[in-house]
Amino acid sequence: MYVDTSVLTAYYVRERGTPRAQALLRSEPRPVLSRLTEVELFSAIVRKVRERSLSKSDAQEIFPLFRSQLAGGYFERLALGAQHYQLAADWIEMLRSPLRPLDALHIAVASVEGLPIATADRKLAHAAKSFGVKVVTI
Repeated sequence: MYVDTSVLTAYYVRERGTPRAQALLRSEPRPVLSRLTEVELFSAIVRKVRERSLSKSDAQEIFPLFRSQLAGGYFERLALGAQHYQLAADWIEMLRSPLRPLDALHIAVASVEGLPIATADRKLAHAAKSFGVKVVTI
């Protein structure tokens, strides 16, 4: 299962979807993510610190925890390739959905790799379904 940033953020940062995100990721033998997801996770955490919904000390605990889980093989990390970018661009060009570029890229990764996508983002879920990608929502 390919994990988007909304699920990964909820897994590490206490919010409404945290119990479902934690249950989902713990039920997966090796959740899949991309470097894009990593960058977006760090950005989301920093945004939460700026907005004061997460303390700096909590953020400083999350970063090494995530890195250690990556290094320990808890997650499978996919490299983004030309085929992912091309499919995302093709879908945006179709004008079928108000698809945000990074959402298109996440959905394309799941599609090309033949994986369902886990998300808490309703717009992303709707777009993924419209392109035939199986969605697991939290």
